[in-house]
Amino acid sequence: MTKEEVFGLTIQDYDAHETQRMERNAWRITRQLAGRIDKAPVLSDFISGIASENTDDMFFFIENYLSQYISKSKNL
Repeated sequence: MTKEEVFGLTIQDYDAHETQRMERNAWRITRQLAGRIDKAPVLSDFISGIASENTDDMFFFIENYLSQYISKSKNL
């Protein structure tokens, strides 16, 4: 955003933009962390790093199925 756009934001617009920015950063860090620990050796075994998908991007839209999907780990 340009300086003019930033100065033209209302408080509500700024709060919405800031919330979206923090969420994008949190998902980026989650993916980086999952990638760093994936296949790392842990006590004679290996750990898997998996980042869940954003609920807006998931296939399931029924809460019951969505909860089941999130709770299951992927078979590697």
